Amino acid sequence: MKSLEDTAPGLKEGFVANLDTAYTKIREDSDDLNALETISWTRSMITGFDIVSGQTKPFFD
Repeated sequence: MKSLEDTAPGLKEGFVANLDTAYTKIREDSDDLNALETISWTRSMITGFDIVSGQTKPFFD
């Protein structure tokens, strides 16, 4: 993700925003727990934040 961020500034924030939008849409429309969990894990790997652990080091840093 770092290499992509170097060539396209703002990519990480945009991607995380799209994940948040997808999570909200799936939660409201279908409540597909597998999809919600996958989105949550992806967001956590990119940002390093999850509800249980709080802020940690992002996986791709």
